[in-house]
Amino acid sequence: MNRKSLWISISATLILLLFITVNTLIIQSVIAGEKKLETVTVKGKTYEELVTFEGVLIPELEESYFYQASRGKVSNVLVDEGDEVSTGTSLFEYEESKTIDESDLKSQLNKAETAVSVLEDQLSDLSSQSSRIASNEDLEDDQKLQLQLDVEEQIRDTEYKKRLAELDVKELERQIAEAETNKADTSVDATVNGVVEEVNRTPEDGEAVVKVLSKDLTVQGAVNEIDYPTLAVDQEVIIRSAAYPGQPAKGRITILEDRPYEVKEETGLSMYHFNVMLSEDHDMKVGTHVVIDVPLHQNTNAPSVPEESIIETDDKSYVVVFEKDEIHLRKVEQGRMEDGQVEILSGLNLKEKVLTEPREAFTELLSEKQDQKKETEEEEKPAPDPDNESKG
Repeated sequence: MNRKSLWISISATLILLLFITVNTLIIQSVIAGEKKLETVTVKGKTYEELVTFEGVLIPELEESYFYQASRGKVSNVLVDEGDEVSTGTSLFEYEESKTIDESDLKSQLNKAETAVSVLEDQLSDLSSQSSRIASNEDLEDDQKLQLQLDVEEQIRDTEYKKRLAELDVKELERQIAEAETNKADTSVDATVNGVVEEVNRTPEDGEAVVKVLSKDLTVQGAVNEIDYPTLAVDQEVIIRSAAYPGQPAKGRITILEDRPYEVKEETGLSMYHFNVMLSEDHDMKVGTHVVIDVPLHQNTNAPSVPEESIIETDDKSYVVVFEKDEIHLRKVEQGRMEDGQVEILSGLNLKEKVLTEPREAFTELLSEKQDQKKETEEEEKPAPDPDNESKG
């Protein structure tokens, strides 16, 4: 046994002997009515393990209304930036067509449907290409990531083109149906309640004429690839903001994107967006930065004691349990600390009693006993002999 181990062993023995001695003194004092122990009952408390993310409030929906040259020229934009609109509000109008050639519309529809089919084939090829890159063992991880990001960008561009082509198909189908009933609709109406953010009065084919942001808000957060598995759709969260202290709001995750929006240069980690729908009223505004608390594990009704009841020594934790006029030093395992209370993972049960401040109780009692011992020694000292003093 080396010297360090020997000293640790001696220290532990001394602590045990000190506790036994003090325990005996305290019991004697309690029985004699000289000292009253302050105890606290072990109560249950719920502790949660949280993971925290940063986020910002954004409009829940963002709708853009596109110009389609196949419908003719835009004759009038009816809204300005900042205007509030509701579902059904007319945003802009096309010029009325004096004559409608139904056969020409059907020819355009056939071309548009063919374009959609071609774009779908391209998306299928890109998806297969992405799978081949992921399974290619000859590529380095950074090469795979860069190639994947390039393919993802092509996929997004192709999906955008496909969306425009599908809009053309729907519009041509509508025009054909109207031509058959001779009721051409020249107005484009809002489909959400919100505020006009952008207006383009001279759009090119496929460009947005009006963009509307909904009044309803959602929280957009960001998570890296390591913490990504801790999140799930419909998971409940708590939203807090420094701008609105004391006003936490509950919410749940509604969208968890499966494609990264960027790769952090400093860490090399892929980042993903997720959205949280607030489930209660709040005063927060668009652009408010928030903290998103996501509970991972919960320990309900866990034994809990004040921080002052814990004795820590040699990386171990103890409490002093009081029962049936006796005290016992008991080893416990600490968990989380919250509001001055300590979660006890093992070693204590609910409704047991522990000393509130055991270190102070021991110190006070030992001090009292030392004072009493000094007084007793002073009283027992023999009185000085006056004859000896006179001889001196």
